[in-house]
Amino acid sequence: MSHRPDPHRGHALILNYTATSYHWGCYGTSVSIYESLTRAGYAVMSLPVEITHAITTTPASAEDLERAAFQESFESANTLACQMMRDVDLVVINGEGTLHRDHAGSRNLLAMAYIAAARYGRPVHMVNHSCFPNGDNAEATPEVEALYRTALGACTRRVAREPLTKRHCERWGLEAAQGFDCLPDWLERHAPDLRHAPSRANVLIAGGVGWYEQVSEFFAEGLKLLPADWDIRFLGGAYRREPFEDQRTMDALSPLIPSLTYTSPQSANDWLAEIASASLLITGRFHHAVAAAALGTPFISIASNTPKTNGVTELLDMPEPLDPFAPTLTEDLRLRLDTALAGGAPATTPAQQRLVRELAQANFGWEQTGEA
Repeated sequence: MSHRPDPHRGHALILNYTATSYHWGCYGTSVSIYESLTRAGYAVMSLPVEITHAITTTPASAEDLERAAFQESFESANTLACQMMRDVDLVVINGEGTLHRDHAGSRNLLAMAYIAAARYGRPVHMVNHSCFPNGDNAEATPEVEALYRTALGACTRRVAREPLTKRHCERWGLEAAQGFDCLPDWLERHAPDLRHAPSRANVLIAGGVGWYEQVSEFFAEGLKLLPADWDIRFLGGAYRREPFEDQRTMDALSPLIPSLTYTSPQSANDWLAEIASASLLITGRFHHAVAAAALGTPFISIASNTPKTNGVTELLDMPEPLDPFAPTLTEDLRLRLDTALAGGAPATTPAQQRLVRELAQANFGWEQTGEA
């Protein structure tokens, strides 16, 4: 028997769904969007992020995107995805970190946003998203800028998960609500009392998207300041597929930090509990920094593949992430560890923890009566 929400507002489609595709932070984020839609009365369907990256009919430019010939070609090559976009009453795009640079994945997601809105006339909400068309915080080429501006401009609503993305939208003349990643909403609804409470002296490490062996060497050298009796663990874990780079990073670090162990929580709440129980989190991952901010766990952040974590630290008035590719990474990390071991590791205040929960809920405009 199928479940029909009451009251029933129709069907919604989530594009770029990541719950089954990556680590537990992505799971909590995507499922929060799903649960919000069901609370609002929608029956929900989803297409995973793998679909976004598998599409081969990729627009070459904004002009290409606007041409009927391209849209017809896109429909012919992606029949099921387009049927789902046509059939629903609301399209929600879980932007996360997909919209960066000029790769096929970002162009494909922008194409789906534009076609759903302009060709099919569906309300399209681009939520929970970071947007860096040049990969860094600079402007991209005029052609790439035009593609992003055209596709995002077709959306009914845009919610930026950090202020750098909001400013990109604004320079394109597009209104964007200031939100946050959706993960704190999962925490509020599924583990509302969980906060930072270390049970022992321990450091939790989470790698990064682009870490390679030399980064691991500099990183491991910087950790030599840690007291010998501290427990050092590497945090993995996912609903279905752990990020392949986690094991690669663990393999690179293991010979350099013999006491390092790997932990793989079996649920999102267990994953959050690991972060809550850490004396200190050192992470190159966006969602791990977001979780630490929501929990009040002290953390040292290392920049990700775009400035998205820099946007989080700006919002929370915390130190900028370290550059993993800087030749000074070892010394930079040692300086941050010196401060942390002296009791000065940056951690969010209770007011900031409330703020990120409130901003997470800004993604869910459909929960407001009558808004689609």
